[in-house]
Amino acid sequence: MEKMTHAGYIADVRRRAGQLAAAMVSGETDILDGCWALGPLLGQADLEADPDSEAIGLICSELDGLPLGSARVNWAPEALSRLAPQLDSAAVWARRTAMPAIQSVARRFGA
Repeated sequence: MEKMTHAGYIADVRRRAGQLAAAMVSGETDILDGCWALGPLLGQADLEADPDSEAIGLICSELDGLPLGSARVNWAPEALSRLAPQLDSAAVWARRTAMPAIQSVARRFGA
C-alpha cells in the first residue's frame, strides 16, 4: 500500500469538501447535515484564515446538541418532533448565512 503524502491528503480532503459542498448547493445534501460534515473537512484542508471555512465553522458551532447526521437515528421520535421547529429555523439561518461560503467551496474545490 502506497503512503499518501501530506499534499495528497490535503488535495483529497479538499476534493471531498468540494463534492459535499456541491451536493449541498444542489439540494442533494441537507444544509445542516452538510455543514456538520463540511466543517471538520475544512478544518483538515490546511486553510489559514479562510472566510469560507470560518462561516461554515460558525454554523457548526450553533449546531452542537442537535440531532444531525448518523446520530439522528439514536434520537427518540418524540424528541425529534419537539426539535423540528428549531431544526427548521436553523436550516433557514444556515442557508442564508453559509450558502455563499458553501458555493465558494464548491467552486474552489469541486471536481
